[in-house]
Order: sequence, then structure tokens, then C-alpha cells
Amino acid sequence: QREGNFGSTTIRDPQTGLPFANNQIPPDRIDPAAAQLIRDFVPRANSGANRYIVSPDVVDHRNQVGVRADDQLTGNHAWLGRYIRSRTRRVEPPTTRPSGTTSIATLQDVMVSNTHIFSNTAINVARLSYNRIDANPAVTSGLQNSAYGINVPHNVVKSFSSCKSLKALVSSVSGYATASSFVIGVISARS
Repeated sequence: QREGNFGSTTIRDPQTGLPFANNQIPPDRIDPAAAQLIRDFVPRANSGANRYIVSPDVVDHRNQVGVRADDQLTGNHAWLGRYIRSRTRRVEPPTTRPSGTTSIATLQDVMVSNTHIFSNTAINVARLSYNRIDANPAVTSGLQNSAYGINVPHNVVKSFSSCKSLKALVSSVSGYATASSFVIGVISARS
């Protein structure tokens, strides 16, 4: 079928509606871009006539660490602090595509909480939390649409430096940090 031969299956010419002779699409009617995409992305059968079987070794390393500290200053005043760091590196070999993928991510979370009991009916809890994710989950293969005769702009950013609008946004807010959540609350309770 890769060469346009569909055996006993009737294949019709989309231009005329008539069957192709011997159910064979003439080589000059097969689009070169489609033929190259099939060569690169549709693997040949490796088990029997029409089966492709693969069991790739995917490497998935994940490391996590967390620290928490609680301090009860008085019966009415307590502090809590927490730090969590998680690092992931996942490597997938090529199976049905010409190149494999590598995903790398680091997550960090810091949280500080202060609880103060003013009375039986007034409690104040203040929390400050900061999360940071540094991820590269979809590393581009380096393949370009133009290599396959596809005249559509490539939509995957190869690197941060090539993304002008994002780079401008980041440089305009550099030097600032934001908290992912900041909550101060007063809870009233009646006994």
C-alpha cells in the first residue's frame, strides 16, 4: 500500500470516479510529501504482513524532597513552614516518529503560615505560598514542515529566545515576584 498497490481492494481515482487499473495508484499520482510522511511516521510491519510491534524502554526519573517545620510559640500563636522540590526527566525513544522526546521539569513550592488565636471567637490565619515550575515538556524534534513539502509555518518554538512576544513580556516584568496565593482570614466562631 505504501507504493500505491492495494491488492484486491478497489481503489477509485478521485478525479474520474473510476477504479485505478489493478487497484494500483500510479506513482506520479502519489504526493511526494505524503509519501515522505508515510516513510518517516508509519513504520513497516515487523510481525506478519500488517503488524508493527514495539515495546520501547522509556526512562522516567522522578526525584522529590519535602521539608516541613512547625513551631508552637505559645498556646495561641503558631508558625508553619514547608518546602517541596520535584524534578522529572522522561526520555522516550522514537517508535512511530522519526525522533524521540525528552521532557524535563522542576517544580518548587514554598509556603509559610502564621496562626494566631485572639479569643474563643477570633482566629487569624495568614499564609504565603510561592510556586515555581521550570518545564520543557515538549522538546521539538527539529523537524520542519518545509522538509515535507508542507508550506505551513512551523508552530513549535525551538527555544525561548525565538519567542519574541514572550521574551518581551518576561523582560518587562523582570525583578518582580508574585505569590501564587496569599490568604489572610479572620474566622469567627460562636460557642
